[in-house]
Amino acid sequence: MSATHPRNGAALRPRGLSWLRLVAVLTVLLPSRNARADDLHWGWRRVGPLDYAATVALGAGALAEKLAPKPLDGRWGYGWSLDEDARDELVLGDEGARDGAARASDVSLGLLSAQPYLDGLLVATVHDDVDTAWQVTTVSAFAMLFNVTATGLVKRLSRRERPIAIECREDPAHDESCLEERPPRAFYSGHTSSAFTAASLTCLHHSHLPIYGEGWDELACISALSVATMVAHERVVADRHHVTDVIVGAAMGGFSGAVLPLLLYAAIPTPHTDWLVLPRVTDEEVGVSTVARW
Repeated sequence: MSATHPRNGAALRPRGLSWLRLVAVLTVLLPSRNARADDLHWGWRRVGPLDYAATVALGAGALAEKLAPKPLDGRWGYGWSLDEDARDELVLGDEGARDGAARASDVSLGLLSAQPYLDGLLVATVHDDVDTAWQVTTVSAFAMLFNVTATGLVKRLSRRERPIAIECREDPAHDESCLEERPPRAFYSGHTSSAFTAASLTCLHHSHLPIYGEGWDELACISALSVATMVAHERVVADRHHVTDVIVGAAMGGFSGAVLPLLLYAAIPTPHTDWLVLPRVTDEEVGVSTVARW
Protein backbone atom coordinates (compact mmCIF):
# COMPACT_ATOMS: atom_id res chain seq x y z
CA MET A 1 0.00 0.00 0.00
CA SER A 2 1.39 3.40 -0.90
CA ALA A 3 0.53 6.89 0.29
CA THR A 4 1.81 8.56 -2.85
CA HIS A 5 -1.44 8.39 -4.80
CA PRO A 6 -3.16 11.77 -5.20
CA ARG A 7 -5.53 12.99 -2.56
CA ASN A 8 -7.44 15.91 -3.98
CA GLY A 9 -7.25 18.99 -1.80
CA ALA A 10 -5.79 17.05 1.11
CA ALA A 11 -2.81 19.35 1.51
CA LEU A 12 -5.10 22.33 1.99
CA ARG A 13 -7.05 20.88 4.86
CA PRO A 14 -4.75 22.05 7.73
CA ARG A 15 -4.94 25.63 6.46
CA GLY A 16 -8.69 25.38 6.13
CA LEU A 17 -8.96 24.25 9.75
CA SER A 18 -6.52 26.81 11.16
CA TRP A 19 -9.07 29.56 11.79
CA LEU A 20 -11.59 27.11 13.25
CA ARG A 21 -8.90 25.74 15.55
CA LEU A 22 -7.86 29.24 16.66
CA VAL A 23 -11.43 30.29 17.45
CA ALA A 24 -12.11 27.07 19.37
CA VAL A 25 -8.90 27.30 21.40
CA LEU A 26 -9.46 30.97 22.26
CA THR A 27 -13.04 30.22 23.34
CA VAL A 28 -11.74 27.62 25.74
CA LEU A 29 -8.85 29.67 27.10
CA LEU A 30 -10.44 33.11 27.41
CA PRO A 31 -12.77 33.53 30.41
CA SER A 32 -16.14 35.15 29.86
CA ARG A 33 -16.78 38.68 30.94
CA ASN A 34 -19.81 37.23 32.73
CA ALA A 35 -17.58 35.36 35.19
CA ARG A 36 -18.42 36.90 38.52
CA ALA A 37 -16.87 36.66 41.94
CA ASP A 38 -19.85 34.69 43.26
CA ASP A 39 -19.23 32.02 45.86
CA LEU A 40 -18.83 28.58 44.28
CA HIS A 41 -19.89 25.41 46.04
CA TRP A 42 -17.76 22.32 45.43
CA GLY A 43 -20.44 19.88 46.59
CA TRP A 44 -18.54 16.68 45.80
CA ARG A 45 -16.23 14.60 47.95
CA ARG A 46 -13.24 16.65 48.93
CA VAL A 47 -9.74 15.45 48.10
CA GLY A 48 -7.87 13.87 50.98
CA PRO A 49 -4.62 12.10 51.86
CA LEU A 50 -5.41 9.04 49.73
CA ASP A 51 -6.01 11.26 46.70
CA TYR A 52 -2.68 13.03 47.20
CA ALA A 53 -0.87 9.70 47.62
CA ALA A 54 -2.51 8.27 44.49
CA THR A 55 -1.63 11.37 42.47
CA VAL A 56 2.03 11.20 43.54
CA ALA A 57 2.13 7.47 42.76
CA LEU A 58 0.65 8.03 39.31
CA GLY A 59 3.15 10.80 38.63
CA ALA A 60 6.02 8.52 39.63
CA GLY A 61 4.62 5.73 37.46
CA ALA A 62 4.28 8.03 34.46
CA LEU A 63 7.85 9.28 34.91
CA ALA A 64 9.20 5.74 35.27
CA GLU A 65 7.43 4.63 32.10
CA LYS A 66 8.84 7.58 30.15
CA LEU A 67 12.40 6.93 31.32
CA ALA A 68 12.37 3.15 30.91
CA PRO A 69 13.88 1.79 27.65
CA LYS A 70 11.23 1.29 25.01
CA PRO A 71 10.99 -1.96 23.00
CA LEU A 72 11.85 -1.56 19.30
CA ASP A 73 10.23 -4.70 17.93
CA GLY A 74 6.62 -4.25 16.88
CA ARG A 75 4.00 -6.90 17.42
CA TRP A 76 1.36 -5.80 14.92
CA GLY A 77 0.45 -3.10 12.44
CA TYR A 78 -2.82 -3.01 10.53
CA GLY A 79 -5.36 -4.90 12.56
CA TRP A 80 -8.58 -4.00 10.78
CA SER A 81 -9.52 -3.02 7.23
CA LEU A 82 -11.01 0.16 8.68
CA ASP A 83 -7.49 1.44 9.37
CA GLU A 84 -6.28 0.88 5.81
CA ASP A 85 -9.43 2.35 4.25
CA ALA A 86 -9.30 5.41 6.50
CA ARG A 87 -5.62 5.94 5.72
CA ASP A 88 -6.29 5.90 1.98
CA GLU A 89 -8.95 8.58 2.41
CA LEU A 90 -7.49 10.81 5.12
CA VAL A 91 -3.69 10.80 5.17
CA LEU A 92 -2.17 13.87 3.55
CA GLY A 93 -0.08 13.16 0.48
CA ASP A 94 2.36 16.04 0.97
CA GLU A 95 5.15 15.54 3.50
CA GLY A 96 5.12 19.18 4.59
CA ALA A 97 1.38 19.05 5.17
CA ARG A 98 1.77 15.94 7.31
CA ASP A 99 4.46 17.60 9.41
CA GLY A 100 2.28 20.69 9.75
CA ALA A 101 -0.66 18.63 10.96
CA ALA A 102 1.55 16.84 13.49
CA ARG A 103 2.86 20.17 14.84
CA ALA A 104 -0.66 21.57 14.99
CA SER A 105 -1.75 18.60 17.10
CA ASP A 106 1.13 19.30 19.51
CA VAL A 107 0.15 22.96 19.90
CA SER A 108 -3.58 22.23 20.24
CA LEU A 109 -2.90 19.56 22.85
CA GLY A 110 -0.62 21.84 24.84
CA LEU A 111 -3.20 24.62 24.99
CA LEU A 112 -6.06 22.26 25.77
CA SER A 113 -4.13 20.49 28.54
CA ALA A 114 -3.63 23.83 30.30
CA GLN A 115 -7.37 24.55 30.43
CA PRO A 116 -8.32 22.62 33.62
CA TYR A 117 -5.51 24.34 35.49
CA LEU A 118 -6.48 27.74 34.10
CA ASP A 119 -9.99 27.06 35.37
CA GLY A 120 -8.54 26.47 38.83
CA LEU A 121 -6.58 29.72 38.59
CA LEU A 122 -9.72 31.58 37.51
CA VAL A 123 -11.70 30.18 40.44
CA ALA A 124 -8.95 31.30 42.84
CA THR A 125 -8.61 34.82 41.40
CA VAL A 126 -11.88 35.99 39.83
CA HIS A 127 -14.14 34.02 42.16
CA ASP A 128 -11.79 34.44 45.13
CA ASP A 129 -12.28 30.82 46.20
CA VAL A 130 -8.91 29.18 46.81
CA ASP A 131 -10.41 26.07 48.38
CA THR A 132 -12.60 25.20 45.37
CA ALA A 133 -9.69 26.05 43.08
CA TRP A 134 -7.56 23.49 44.94
CA GLN A 135 -10.24 20.83 44.51
CA VAL A 136 -10.48 21.55 40.77
CA THR A 137 -6.71 21.49 40.31
CA THR A 138 -6.12 18.31 42.31
CA VAL A 139 -8.92 16.37 40.60
CA SER A 140 -7.56 17.51 37.22
CA ALA A 141 -4.00 16.48 38.07
CA PHE A 142 -5.15 13.05 39.25
CA ALA A 143 -7.21 12.42 36.09
CA MET A 144 -4.50 13.58 33.69
CA LEU A 145 -1.75 11.59 35.42
CA PHE A 146 -3.97 8.52 35.44
CA ASN A 147 -4.45 8.90 31.70
CA VAL A 148 -0.74 9.39 31.00
CA THR A 149 0.22 6.35 33.09
CA ALA A 150 -2.46 4.09 31.59
CA THR A 151 -1.65 5.20 28.05
CA GLY A 152 2.07 4.57 28.50
CA LEU A 153 1.51 1.08 29.88
CA VAL A 154 -0.89 0.09 27.10
CA LYS A 155 1.50 1.43 24.44
CA ARG A 156 4.35 -0.57 25.96
CA LEU A 157 2.33 -3.78 26.14
CA SER A 158 0.58 -3.53 22.76
CA ARG A 159 3.65 -2.47 20.72
CA ARG A 160 1.66 -1.50 17.64
CA GLU A 161 3.57 0.06 14.76
CA ARG A 162 2.65 3.50 13.54
CA PRO A 163 1.24 3.65 10.00
CA ILE A 164 4.06 5.91 8.83
CA ALA A 165 6.61 3.30 10.00
CA ILE A 166 4.81 0.59 8.02
CA GLU A 167 4.80 2.81 4.92
CA CYS A 168 8.48 3.66 5.35
CA ARG A 169 9.35 -0.02 5.24
CA GLU A 170 7.57 -0.36 1.90
CA ASP A 171 8.70 3.01 0.51
CA PRO A 172 11.81 4.52 2.17
CA ALA A 173 11.25 7.74 0.18
CA HIS A 174 7.80 8.24 1.69
CA ASP A 175 9.05 10.66 4.34
CA GLU A 176 12.34 12.15 5.53
CA SER A 177 11.64 10.68 8.94
CA CYS A 178 11.89 7.18 7.47
CA LEU A 179 15.56 7.28 8.48
CA GLU A 180 14.56 7.75 12.13
CA GLU A 181 13.94 4.91 14.55
CA ARG A 182 10.29 4.75 15.55
CA PRO A 183 9.40 2.67 18.64
CA PRO A 184 6.14 0.76 18.13
CA ARG A 185 3.86 2.93 20.28
CA ALA A 186 0.81 3.56 18.13
CA PHE A 187 -1.94 1.98 20.24
CA TYR A 188 -3.59 3.91 21.52
CA SER A 189 -3.08 7.56 20.64
CA GLY A 190 -1.61 9.45 23.59
CA HIS A 191 -2.30 12.84 21.99
CA THR A 192 -5.96 11.91 21.58
CA SER A 193 -6.43 10.40 25.04
CA SER A 194 -4.77 13.41 26.68
CA ALA A 195 -6.83 15.86 24.61
CA PHE A 196 -10.11 14.16 25.48
CA THR A 197 -9.10 13.87 29.14
CA ALA A 198 -8.56 17.64 29.27
CA ALA A 199 -11.76 18.31 27.30
CA SER A 200 -13.79 15.98 29.54
CA LEU A 201 -12.40 17.68 32.65
CA THR A 202 -13.36 21.06 31.19
CA CYS A 203 -16.92 19.86 30.59
CA LEU A 204 -17.03 18.28 34.05
CA HIS A 205 -15.87 21.38 35.92
CA HIS A 206 -18.01 23.79 33.92
CA SER A 207 -21.14 21.65 34.37
CA HIS A 208 -20.51 21.38 38.11
CA LEU A 209 -19.39 24.95 38.76
CA PRO A 210 -20.54 28.23 37.12
CA ILE A 211 -16.97 29.31 36.36
CA TYR A 212 -17.66 31.50 33.30
CA GLY A 213 -21.31 32.31 33.73
CA GLU A 214 -24.56 31.34 32.07
CA GLY A 215 -24.13 30.08 28.51
CA TRP A 216 -20.36 30.45 28.50
CA ASP A 217 -19.72 27.31 30.51
CA GLU A 218 -21.56 25.25 27.88
CA LEU A 219 -19.58 26.97 25.12
CA ALA A 220 -16.30 26.17 26.90
CA CYS A 221 -17.25 22.47 26.96
CA ILE A 222 -18.24 22.40 23.29
CA SER A 223 -15.08 24.24 22.26
CA ALA A 224 -12.86 21.90 24.29
CA LEU A 225 -14.43 18.84 22.69
CA SER A 226 -14.01 20.46 19.26
CA VAL A 227 -10.29 21.03 19.85
CA ALA A 228 -9.88 17.45 21.09
CA THR A 229 -11.58 16.17 17.95
CA MET A 230 -9.21 18.28 15.83
CA VAL A 231 -6.24 16.73 17.63
CA ALA A 232 -7.53 13.23 16.85
CA HIS A 233 -8.10 14.17 13.19
CA GLU A 234 -4.63 15.68 12.89
CA ARG A 235 -2.96 12.55 14.26
CA VAL A 236 -4.58 10.49 11.50
CA VAL A 237 -4.00 12.89 8.59
CA ALA A 238 -0.36 13.29 9.72
CA ASP A 239 0.03 9.50 9.39
CA ARG A 240 1.08 9.20 13.03
CA HIS A 241 -1.82 6.98 14.10
CA HIS A 242 -4.33 4.51 12.78
CA VAL A 243 -7.95 5.60 13.02
CA THR A 244 -8.66 2.88 15.61
CA ASP A 245 -5.83 4.34 17.73
CA VAL A 246 -7.64 7.67 18.00
CA ILE A 247 -11.07 6.07 18.52
CA VAL A 248 -9.80 4.09 21.51
CA GLY A 249 -7.77 7.09 22.69
CA ALA A 250 -10.89 9.29 22.70
CA ALA A 251 -12.83 6.67 24.67
CA MET A 252 -10.04 6.30 27.24
CA GLY A 253 -9.74 10.08 27.55
CA GLY A 254 -13.47 10.34 28.24
CA PHE A 255 -13.12 7.69 30.93
CA SER A 256 -10.11 9.39 32.56
CA GLY A 257 -11.53 12.92 32.44
CA ALA A 258 -15.21 12.33 33.15
CA VAL A 259 -16.21 8.82 34.24
CA LEU A 260 -13.39 8.27 36.75
CA PRO A 261 -13.73 11.65 38.53
CA LEU A 262 -17.51 11.22 38.69
CA LEU A 263 -17.12 7.79 40.26
CA LEU A 264 -14.48 8.90 42.74
CA TYR A 265 -15.80 12.33 43.73
CA ALA A 266 -19.42 12.86 42.71
CA ALA A 267 -20.75 9.36 43.49
CA ILE A 268 -18.96 9.01 46.83
CA PRO A 269 -20.07 11.50 49.51
CA THR A 270 -17.55 13.20 51.76
CA PRO A 271 -17.29 10.94 54.81
CA HIS A 272 -18.21 12.32 58.22
CA THR A 273 -15.57 11.33 60.72
CA ASP A 274 -15.82 11.44 64.50
CA TRP A 275 -12.64 11.16 66.53
CA LEU A 276 -12.56 9.95 70.14
CA VAL A 277 -9.40 10.30 72.24
CA LEU A 278 -9.18 7.98 75.25
CA PRO A 279 -6.56 7.69 78.00
CA ARG A 280 -4.60 4.44 77.96
CA VAL A 281 -3.05 3.26 81.24
CA THR A 282 -1.53 -0.19 81.74
CA ASP A 283 1.11 -1.70 83.98
CA GLU A 284 3.71 -1.06 81.30
CA GLU A 285 2.69 2.21 79.65
CA VAL A 286 0.74 5.40 79.99
CA GLY A 287 -0.65 7.24 76.97
CA VAL A 288 -3.68 7.91 74.84
CA SER A 289 -5.50 6.01 72.11
CA THR A 290 -7.69 7.37 69.32
CA VAL A 291 -10.78 5.88 67.75
CA ALA A 292 -12.16 7.11 64.43
CA ARG A 293 -15.76 6.50 63.26
CA TRP A 294 -16.92 7.04 59.68
